[in-house]
Amino acid sequence: KWYVDLSERNNDICKAVDLSQIFDILGDGWSKAWDIASTAESLSKSKDIQQILADYRNACTNLRGRLNASKVSEHTYQDAFGFLATAAQKHVAAKSGKQQVLYWYDTNNTPIKRGDDRKRKPDGCFSTACVPAPEWSDIAVVVEIKSDDMASTAHHVRGQILQDFIDMTETLPRRFMIGLTLAQHGDVCVYVCVPGGVYSAQLGSLHLAGETKPSTGNVSPTINERRVVAFLLLLQERLCKDSGHLTGSNIGLPAKFSFGDIPDMLVDGESSDMHQSTTVCLGLSEKDIAKGGIYGRHWHLRGQRTWVYPAQLKRKITDQPDKIDDVFFKFQWGFDGDGEIDVHRFVLERGVPHVPELLHTATIEGKAYGTHSQKFKGEAIVMEYVGKSVKSLFGNNALCMPSTIIDIFAGYVHTLVAAAGIDDNGQYALHRDISIGNLMVMEDGSPYIIDWGCGRV
Repeated sequence: KWYVDLSERNNDICKAVDLSQIFDILGDGWSKAWDIASTAESLSKSKDIQQILADYRNACTNLRGRLNASKVSEHTYQDAFGFLATAAQKHVAAKSGKQQVLYWYDTNNTPIKRGDDRKRKPDGCFSTACVPAPEWSDIAVVVEIKSDDMASTAHHVRGQILQDFIDMTETLPRRFMIGLTLAQHGDVCVYVCVPGGVYSAQLGSLHLAGETKPSTGNVSPTINERRVVAFLLLLQERLCKDSGHLTGSNIGLPAKFSFGDIPDMLVDGESSDMHQSTTVCLGLSEKDIAKGGIYGRHWHLRGQRTWVYPAQLKRKITDQPDKIDDVFFKFQWGFDGDGEIDVHRFVLERGVPHVPELLHTATIEGKAYGTHSQKFKGEAIVMEYVGKSVKSLFGNNALCMPSTIIDIFAGYVHTLVAAAGIDDNGQYALHRDISIGNLMVMEDGSPYIIDWGCGRV
């Protein structure tokens, strides 16, 4: 029921599209690669596809009885897809002579731990890490599998994919995520989650249904089956280089990166050598994550999705030791035209008190797809460190005094009133998202208001 409810709640941001549109959403590199790989000639003559399907069919020998059942079970589909995924992985590794491949994991019986120590188990996943058990941050593609009793487009299946996407972004931002479903009649669907929504398309079908079941060795693979294999090979090629994380690959935590490491990031008002010489250090550990050290709305699928980290900013200065400052690093996807950077700058330029200084800002321009055709864009922000949430006051005897609390909350009111005052140009700013998590206080009692991402000038 939880998965059905999740799917229904997000129905307005989920859209079925043509397969070609899936690749348009992922970008030009994906579209061009798929256009080459998916031609009728490429699908029918590819020796790679033929070899992988031959290995897959041989591995399915012991499944013939189960595959010929009037209704194929989830367990049978699970085994069959595992054989295909493993055949593709081994073929790519053998051909390239490298181990830079996506690794298939059958996680149907292997729960994957989240930061809050709760566990979930997708039916399978492709991971960028060769480890005994994958973590959510390692997963490049998630897979959900059902029996012949359920269609790939059912709310239950889609809800599981949506929850997988939420879990994949628990610790680090993603620019995109990919999921696959296998269900009724061996149908395979591909899901892509991007800031503007969740898109799905029919990919093909495995060699499992009706007369095409691999009960004999003489049945020729169908175009639909070849298309599934071609897609798995494309995933192997593309996701090893860029698995959709903020910097392309999983940087893990603790992490170090520069703005120049973020694909398509446009740094505001700074030269390339400046942002390459400036390093953001996310010093969080797994314990920090478990205690809620990552702030924001990364568990949401609609509207703005944000990740906020306590961090350090390291800047190289010629002939001097590196300068290190405590900061907050924030990355968010939001609607174009309502960006946080513009609102935050506006209130700073007006001299509004108790607003943290912006140290570095950058943007990723989104595409013209999204919920109700709205365009999204990404924003990366480094701002000065301004303490902890005001709720920390109530565990601090030095600050938990009536007079001190009154002064702190008076500061918050001062900030909001000053921002909302109409200037000579008839402009003013509204925060529109006041919550206890956005009201910060330093150890000396200085108040600050952060998160102007829902604000508007």
